[in-house]
Amino acid sequence: MLDTFLATPPFLSQQEIDRRLACTHAAKITLNRIVELIHEAPDAAPSRELRRFLWSLFNGHHVINLYRLRHALDRQQPGWATEVFTAWMNGHVSEEFLRRALSDSGDMEPRDTTPRPHT
Repeated sequence: MLDTFLATPPFLSQQEIDRRLACTHAAKITLNRIVELIHEAPDAAPSRELRRFLWSLFNGHHVINLYRLRHALDRQQPGWATEVFTAWMNGHVSEEFLRRALSDSGDMEPRDTTPRPHT
């Protein structure tokens, strides 16, 4: 409990506050890149795996296969997942950030599951 109390802003140095803000800002930018990728190609393998990854961080009920995640992404995208995961583990990515990313990517909207007639 003392550690939690001492980690509040009044007990942190300005340098530590600035570092935490920079980490949070970098994670937001990376989440935006992930959202853009999902928008560009929602049904592509990288988008599917990154959506699963975000849902896993958001609610903990979505199991992800790390092997599949790693191999579905191109050279740059694993760095995005690593940056978001590291920031999340360190408390720099809030539930609200994840909710917004999932909402902006269209994953919070109900999906139309009714079959469409063939024309």
